Amino acid sequence: MSLAETPAFSAAHAYPRNSTIIALFKDNVRATPHAIAVEQEGRTLSYAELDAYSNRLAAKLQMIGVGPGDIVALLTLRSIEAVAAMIATLKVGAAFTPLDPAYPRERLAFMLTDATPKALFAQADALDFLQLGFPAANTILLKYEAGDAQIVAHEGAPEDPAYLMYTSGSTGQPKGVIVPHRGVVRSTWRNKFVGISGPGDVVLHMVALSFDPSQLEIWGALANGGTLAILPDATPSLDRIIEAVKRTKANWTVFSTGIFHYMVEHNPSALASLRGMFIGGDVFSVQHADKAARAMPNTMVVNAYGPTENSVITTCFVLPPTGWSEGSVPIGEAVDHCTVYVMDEALREVADGETGELCTGGDGLALGYHNQPELTAQKFVRHPQTGERLYRTGDIVRRRPDGLIEFVGRNDRQVKLNGKRVELDEIEALLRMDDEVADAAAILREDTPGIKRLAAYLKPVEQPAPPAFGAAVIERLKTHAPAHLIPSDVVVMETFPLTPAGKLDRKALPAPRLDFKPLETNDDTERTLAEIWREVLGVGAVGLDDNFFDLGGTSLLLIRVHAKIQEKLSPEISLVALFETPKIRDLAQRLRKPKGEPDGAALAVKDRAKRQAEALARLRDAKKGRG
Repeated sequence: MSLAETPAFSAAHAYPRNSTIIALFKDNVRATPHAIAVEQEGRTLSYAELDAYSNRLAAKLQMIGVGPGDIVALLTLRSIEAVAAMIATLKVGAAFTPLDPAYPRERLAFMLTDATPKALFAQADALDFLQLGFPAANTILLKYEAGDAQIVAHEGAPEDPAYLMYTSGSTGQPKGVIVPHRGVVRSTWRNKFVGISGPGDVVLHMVALSFDPSQLEIWGALANGGTLAILPDATPSLDRIIEAVKRTKANWTVFSTGIFHYMVEHNPSALASLRGMFIGGDVFSVQHADKAARAMPNTMVVNAYGPTENSVITTCFVLPPTGWSEGSVPIGEAVDHCTVYVMDEALREVADGETGELCTGGDGLALGYHNQPELTAQKFVRHPQTGERLYRTGDIVRRRPDGLIEFVGRNDRQVKLNGKRVELDEIEALLRMDDEVADAAAILREDTPGIKRLAAYLKPVEQPAPPAFGAAVIERLKTHAPAHLIPSDVVVMETFPLTPAGKLDRKALPAPRLDFKPLETNDDTERTLAEIWREVLGVGAVGLDDNFFDLGGTSLLLIRVHAKIQEKLSPEISLVALFETPKIRDLAQRLRKPKGEPDGAALAVKDRAKRQAEALARLRDAKKGRG
């Protein structure tokens, strides 16, 4: 029996085109009030309890005047409280915008200014939000409170905004995409590729809230009556993911392509209990597809493709249980209630086998870009023959004779790194804002197979360049750009290579030097750590006091380091400890600690509780002062 023929996808469950995501949630509250809606580290709330808690938060929003058409910011990590805050926002007719607490203060301040939220939900350990200048009177500190509250509910309409998601922008500033309720319903409600069908399904929630696949996790569970199992770690290790799948009996997950590839390399059979998983964010390797198919023959592995502007997913390809050997792994066919066209520059459809731009329409389309009508008009266009509204993705694809679509590349300078959208033009724009930089270029390199690194090329105003010029520019960049936009390698050049037409020849930019230098140490632990770093980072030299993240390390690469350290040095080191100790000298010392001494994870919990209490006290004092 195919997925489309199962009872969950029968005609008895008609597609709720005229519904909203909050109406679907309320349907499940009425149908299965005692079913577990959310779970976090053993703590659970039923649908009725989550409904009541979100009512209390919604009442607080209405007390400060939040209503239809408003935006509510969420400055929080994954948690039960964050999910309740989203539901509360939708209940009063507003839309939410998730902000990553790890982003630099300057970027968060820009998003708050651009979104102009009426209220801000925050967790005390996410950030000292009072320093961002947001009014304390309109700030709600997330803390669980039992009991119901009376609210004036606004279920709204399918075209109403549900969330505002910020993505990388070529101008040097992020751009906000406005996604309506109909887009969320289209992506999550019993779609033939979304095999989440109701009570008994458990979806593992481990994607950052500021990354739109998190919405597929959250509403994939709550719109269909399933359970959302929340993994609160900022960056969960492979072992934590495997443990969470087993402990929660999760049967659906969402993985970035990079993490999935490494999971397949590390321990693919550990995920064989899953009924299905979505993989997306980058090109799916044929080798990993074959290995996954052999290790997980009963798991539905979905290669999912889709921009934020089309509500998370646009096309999907289900990996056959026998693997794949027919060229590149396709991105598949359009999901339900979605249209896909392969078009030339004049928006004429091209023949099968020819390359063209992927343009997409249907119920998943975003309303446009927040406060950017010109960009909205440029990217959201009309089909010249049918008049259908389409989004021009900028992705070059081809349609195979069997109807499956293959991804070929980009027609602009947007790339994917560790599953995140990166506009190279944005990085260049940010670098050129530096007063000491005359010109800048940025490219994504893969000089070591399988290891992608952002490289920045800088032309200094002062010639010759001052000492440590490149390092100083990158340090200044970190104050207003998120970690995924920080180049790993820097090359300082007097002149840039040009094409015969006089334009920058990016293909001629030299590879950064990766000269090997042995680590000057007699300590075996330090030498082993250095070897692991060089292998994972693809660099020639590391120093005892080099910072892992300054050398190009990312959360995904740190997961690889963690697995190799467990294998070669210590099976007990936590991923939290690696985040807290990003230098070889300090990490080696930590690894040599006698067993029984407290690790960083335990200390972090105590510190978090202290910060929460302090932030709550500051918030109360600020509100009293304004009162």
